[in-house]
Amino acid sequence: MNHTTHNADNATPAPGETETMIDANATTQGTENVTIDANDTSNAQETDAVPEHMATQAQLRDVYLAKRRDLQTYVDRLRRNQKGAAAAREEAETSDTRWRELLRENDGEVTREVRQLKRAVTDNRETAEELEALAAELEKEYETRNIDVIEARTAYGSAAYKAKRIELRKKFDRALAAVIATPEGQALIDVMRPMQEMLERDTRDSYQGLYQAGVVSDSYHAAIQAEAKNRLPVLLSTRLRKGQDEALRPVVAEDDPLETLKTIPQLDCEREYKGPTNALQLEMRRRRRVLEEQRTGRVQR
Repeated sequence: MNHTTHNADNATPAPGETETMIDANATTQGTENVTIDANDTSNAQETDAVPEHMATQAQLRDVYLAKRRDLQTYVDRLRRNQKGAAAAREEAETSDTRWRELLRENDGEVTREVRQLKRAVTDNRETAEELEALAAELEKEYETRNIDVIEARTAYGSAAYKAKRIELRKKFDRALAAVIATPEGQALIDVMRPMQEMLERDTRDSYQGLYQAGVVSDSYHAAIQAEAKNRLPVLLSTRLRKGQDEALRPVVAEDDPLETLKTIPQLDCEREYKGPTNALQLEMRRRRRVLEEQRTGRVQR
């Protein structure tokens, strides 16, 4: 993401005060020349029913949601087969223990119940083996499918942030323009030029002793000049921040584009995944598995 940096941002702020995003030169030229960011193109062409940045993020959002729905279905199948295999194994062990106990209790007589339990052992073990094989097949694509979701989530997140940045800037510009259009806003604009001149003079006066001593170099003089020009933006930022802290939280309109750009919480199946996050990492892991299988002669899962 590219950030636009004004000259005032590079200046040394006054003690106890912080910098602001508002350009000092822009705030002193009157309402007709007030500019938030001359290099920002986010305000251009708002005539389309659905702006391109909103359409793009919506499209990528749909892709991400579809892929993670598929992942959830896939993971549910995998977990169901794994749980079924574990349950069948447990049932087989229980039946195996029980028929042996019955055989001893009956002094070696093979009763109908003993035969049923023995068949249950075989059936459950076969079921467990089949379910384990199905789970193993699904596990082959587990990492690949998670990487697909990660890539889709990353693409959507990037597009959503870009759209949010554009919409937030548009909303900010509209709000600022509305304030400036009021009588109070005009009064503020009128007082900003003399206020800027006064603050610049106060800044230079505070360094008068150094100037008289002749110890101010060209670079130091430039820093003082920058500080002088930055005094008004810093003052405005401080006052706005104070007013913001004291103001009540505004009610967000239902059709506010920013509401649709809120971060989508990840599903449990997304959060629990700890494997490779891209195709390169996946290929390296697969190669390590192959080497380990060649070394030990055992299939790695």
